[in-house]
Amino acid sequence: MKTRHKIMSFLLSGAMVFSLLPASAIGTVKAASVNYALTATATASGSETSAFGPEKAKDGDATTKTSRWASEERDASESNPHWLAMDLGEVKTVNSVIITWERRNPTNYAIETSEDGSTWKAVKTFTSAPAEKEQIINLDNPVQTRYIRVRINTFNPTAEGITWKTVSIYEFEVYGEKQSSGSEVWDALNNLTFTGDINGHLISQHRDEKDWFPYTLTFRRVLAYFACELDTYENLAGMGHLDGSSFDLIEDSTWLKSLPVREDFDKDIYRHYRLFTYDDVYNIIAVSYEFAAEL
Repeated sequence: MKTRHKIMSFLLSGAMVFSLLPASAIGTVKAASVNYALTATATASGSETSAFGPEKAKDGDATTKTSRWASEERDASESNPHWLAMDLGEVKTVNSVIITWERRNPTNYAIETSEDGSTWKAVKTFTSAPAEKEQIINLDNPVQTRYIRVRINTFNPTAEGITWKTVSIYEFEVYGEKQSSGSEVWDALNNLTFTGDINGHLISQHRDEKDWFPYTLTFRRVLAYFACELDTYENLAGMGHLDGSSFDLIEDSTWLKSLPVREDFDKDIYRHYRLFTYDDVYNIIAVSYEFAAEL
């Protein structure tokens, strides 16, 4: 009997067990959206307290009340604005920014980029409050930049029935690909995360198969998915026995085309991923995925 190394996974609200996903298979999937801010260095014009520093706006947590950046408690102006900036570490192509506001209180603000972190150029400006707390901002044209920030010139300190002279941001996300502007659709979506251990012989830096390294595979903004026991899937699809596991991007997906969504919904940002493991198969419609191994 073949020995199969099992790993634990968590699928939205339920839990299931599946086998190892080889890192070598991941390389066959086309590049997808990655939030550059997660590995960026965050700075700000100031913070309300040290507990609400700029680093809290790039930790991947857009819901916890204490995990946010809050500006100094003061008015803002064009000569003395509030701002939150990200140093991406190197020049990146940027198409979109997503800001999750605590309150929709900015009234005059801009997305700016810089070559040196000192001289800034506005690439998108706004003169009214955001329509949604999660604001998806697609730039008019892609920009090559290392530094990017949101600059708040004016804000309403009494917005949403709260009187407080601060601007606060849960998350400031930066993407190389355009993101969907259908914010009411995102409210119904979830992330799908698998966690486990990857064998050292599948990683180029570590050839010893006795070593195992923790990893996380996360599908972002899942629109739809289904899971099936592998033997059943093989019989249904007439595929024969599949020994091993793989991770594929399904080109020209008929399932994606057939999904019943609004006519004005942008399906172009979604991808159909199929994950085969030793025991199960998962078909997932999502905007992107992120893979990280703790080496």
